Amino acid sequence: MARQAASMKKTRTRYSQDYKAEALALGDRVGISAAARELGLQPTQLYQWRTKAQQQQSASAREQALADENARLKRQLAEKSEELEIAKKPRSDGGPGLCQEPEVKYAFIHQHRQAFSTQRMCRVLGVSRSGYYAWRQRGGMPSPRRRRQAVLDQRVTQAYECRKGRSGAPRLTLDLVDDGLIVDRKTVAASLRRQGLRAKASRKFKATTNSRHSLPVAPNRLEQDFTAAAPNEKWVGDITYLATGEGWLYLAVLIDLFSRKVIGWAMSERMTADLVGDALQMALWRRKMPKKVGSRQPVLFDPVPVAADPKRPPMQHECQGQLLRQCLCRELLLQPQGRSNPWRTFRDPGRHAAA
Repeated sequence: MARQAASMKKTRTRYSQDYKAEALALGDRVGISAAARELGLQPTQLYQWRTKAQQQQSASAREQALADENARLKRQLAEKSEELEIAKKPRSDGGPGLCQEPEVKYAFIHQHRQAFSTQRMCRVLGVSRSGYYAWRQRGGMPSPRRRRQAVLDQRVTQAYECRKGRSGAPRLTLDLVDDGLIVDRKTVAASLRRQGLRAKASRKFKATTNSRHSLPVAPNRLEQDFTAAAPNEKWVGDITYLATGEGWLYLAVLIDLFSRKVIGWAMSERMTADLVGDALQMALWRRKMPKKVGSRQPVLFDPVPVAADPKRPPMQHECQGQLLRQCLCRELLLQPQGRSNPWRTFRDPGRHAAA
């Protein structure tokens, strides 16, 4: 029985890929059912062949797309790697940077044209290929435009130096036109930028000393004698200004000429008589009346005798103690005062009686 069943079993017919492709093509032309009847096949068989062909085609399309994407990424990676090597080359070999003149970059491209792509080097260095090829045809000589710019830069530099660096493009343009060189203001400004030249702006004068007044002026009793044989014999003072984040801050300082010790100071946002009065009151209450008091500033307070009333308004005088100007604030900053905040303005004399 088994032998009879084996003999009765049909063998499966195998079709080649070309036969399947032609059968599917016939099915597309006349239809699946008509093609199956003509070829002696079942319609389901043709449908299965078409499904497998579509699956294989989509798989091959995906593989091809992945292969194309991999090739594109590899190409981009190679290009970026070459660009990085080009960017490293100037720094390692002392070559041109991105801020150099085009002629210097052209020379670098010509020197490394065998190692790197010309197009890629031009893109990395920020120059055009046409400019490089034109430079190579000229034999490395500057272009006519560069030669004209060099002549103009020389004329602009001469005019700038004649003006002692105090004039910008508008005035230099007028000077060049007077000399017979017709040039535009923007061209002169571009030449100044290329050479790194800038007009020196003059500072606006601000008068800090008022000598034209009708107020009384005290006599110069110190007479430029800055030597003292004992403490509290002579004092000298000065006013300076400090730059802070909130603006200028004025500092008045008094020191003893014998020990150079700071004995009084005051700070304020304005340079007024109260600033000097606060510093003088602090010194008087700490040292108990000196013999002479002087100040370097001409309009703040003057030398006064010991018997003078400390409560009267300060008077004015001409410059005193110019040799001690630089050491006053330095002594204040370096001298320990025994207070947590020495940068405060003292206005209450009673607070310093115990000092």
